[in-house]
Amino acid sequence: MKGHPDLNTMGVPLSVQFAKTDEERQVLELIQSQSTFGRPYILPPGVPAERVAALRKAFVAALRDPALLAEAKKMELDLDDMNGEDLQALVAKLYALPPNIIARAKQALVYTPPH
Repeated sequence: MKGHPDLNTMGVPLSVQFAKTDEERQVLELIQSQSTFGRPYILPPGVPAERVAALRKAFVAALRDPALLAEAKKMELDLDDMNGEDLQALVAKLYALPPNIIARAKQALVYTPPH
C-alpha cells in the first residue's frame, strides 16, 4: 500500500494508482492489506489502555534494536513494522468497508481459467 522504498525511488507506481474509481481503489487496498498486516499481535478485549501502550512501545523498540536490524540485514530480511495505532485504524477502516467491496475483492482473488 505504500510501496517498497527502492521501487518508490525508481518511480514505480503503486497498483492503486491504476484504479479508475474509488471502489476499485478500495478493492485493491483490501487485497493488499494482507501484506500490510504481516503477523499482527493482538490482545483480548478489556486489556487496560496503559498495558496496551506499554506493549506497543516495547514492540516498536524491539523492532528498532540495532542488533536485530543488523541480523535482519545479514539475512536479507526487510523489517517494516507498523505501529499499533495505525494497524488498529487500518483494521477499523477495513471492517467498515461495504459488502460490495468485500465481494469484489473475493471475486478478484479467485482464479478463473481462460475458456
